[in-house]
Formats: sequence, structure tokens, C-alpha cells
Amino acid sequence: SDSAVSPFAAKGWGDDGEMIIAWCPRAAFQPPPFLTRGPAPPRPGLNPFASRFSLRRARRVPHFVLMVVVVGVVGCSGSGKSTLCTALADALGGEVVNGDDFFLEDSHLEALDLSALPWPGEGIPAALANKRTDTNVPSAIDWGAFEAAVDEARSNAIERDQELLFVDSFMLLSGAGRDGVAGKVDRFILLEHASAPPELLLERKWGRARPGGASYKDRGVTEEEYKVYLDGYVLARFSALEQARFLPPGTRSITLPCERGLAQLVREARSFLGMDAAA
Repeated sequence: SDSAVSPFAAKGWGDDGEMIIAWCPRAAFQPPPFLTRGPAPPRPGLNPFASRFSLRRARRVPHFVLMVVVVGVVGCSGSGKSTLCTALADALGGEVVNGDDFFLEDSHLEALDLSALPWPGEGIPAALANKRTDTNVPSAIDWGAFEAAVDEARSNAIERDQELLFVDSFMLLSGAGRDGVAGKVDRFILLEHASAPPELLLERKWGRARPGGASYKDRGVTEEEYKVYLDGYVLARFSALEQARFLPPGTRSITLPCERGLAQLVREARSFLGMDAAA
């Protein structure tokens, strides 16, 4: 029978009218209602896993659906997670689920006191004095809603015949994240900032417009003041998350320096996903 192999599945029908899947990610495949499971005869050259999975084709529907590979992108604030996810989604097709969309209301967040940081001058800048809730800890996320959004996006991807779904969150591998959302991820792209020039994250964060408002730079926070906030609060929180971080069993990952240019990051991510531009 006619078949072609991608990194995600072997596409083709056997002589007995069955489709053989040569490779599957950890996530369970959920066939649409018009497909039913059936035993697959062994096929030379396919891995042993393939012989345990097939889909019997309904006579009236000569169509099958590929697995959706969920790609988690993790890195500190300012490392370029959202930029990379958007670029990959545009190049390869797929939806992006952003963890920043699932912060709890302020009334449910932990209190934050920035007064102990070594501020230059006369204390906390006015633009930062109003930040009184902690959004850089796992308890700030509605993980149930985040997980439900990933499930919905994966179902949508199956309906659209999209092979990829991207999940963007710097807290994805925290204790709370790995128990739910991270368990649905098949491959992780880890953006590392340790080797980046010290000023890189500062430049990206200080002048970046915040959701619904101007950047801290435009609101009168000096570069020196913002560096205190970035090092003493933002990066300190992420460092604590990193120390407790581990990948769920059975997942593959790649670590990329966040200071690399976007085009290079996209090329390396595509290669990791088995979807090189030349392929």
C-alpha cells in the first residue's frame, strides 16, 4: 500500500484496509467518531509500538487524522518564549496557548512587598509601588483553566489536521504545572538565559509595553531601578522555579540560548521537531 512516514505517524492503509501508525507521542490518540480501533498486522521496518495501534477505516470516510504533538516552550520572562512560539506557529501551523492568559484575579494572588529590594534613591519607584501582588509564583495561575485550554486547543488542532500545538509558560515545569499541563506536553524547548549578556533581558523587559499599558521605561522607571526589580524579583523567582524543575518522564527536550537570533532559534527548533524547512 501507499505510505509515507513523518516524525509523527506513518501515513497509509494496509492491504486489509487498516491504517498503521509507526510512531506516537506519549499523549493518547483520540480518534474521531468515524474511526474505530482494530488490530494491526506486523509490518517490516516499523517499530514494535506500531504493531499495537491502528485505525480501521470506515468505508464511507477515506480520511485519517495525524497525532498532534504538543510543544512546551519554557524560559524566564524576556527570554523570547512568546516571540518564538508565534514564529513557529506562523511557519509550521498551529495554535499557541499562553500561560499568561490564566493569571488569577488580584484578590486571589499572594501579597508582594518590594520595599526590601536595594532601591537607589528614595525607595520604590511610583510605577512599581502599585505592584502589590505576586504573579511570578505557580499559585498565581489558574492551572485547571490552563489545562482545559490545552485540551480544547488540541481537539481543535485534530479537527484542522494540524500536527503541532505550542504551549508558552515560564512556570510550565513548576510543581503545579507538571502535575497537569506539562503532562500533556510531548516535547520541550528550553530557552536558557544564563549565557546571555546581562543587559539583554534588561533591554527587552524595561522598554516592553505591558498588557494594557505603557512600558516601565515610559512610566518613568530608570534603567537602574528596573535592574533592581528584574534581578531582585523577576529573575529571583524564576531561579527558584528552575531549582525545582524536572521534565516529565518520556518527553524529549532541547536547550537553546535565548540570545541567539530569532531566525536561528526557529531553524534549530524546526530541526528538533523534525520539520526542517528543506524537508
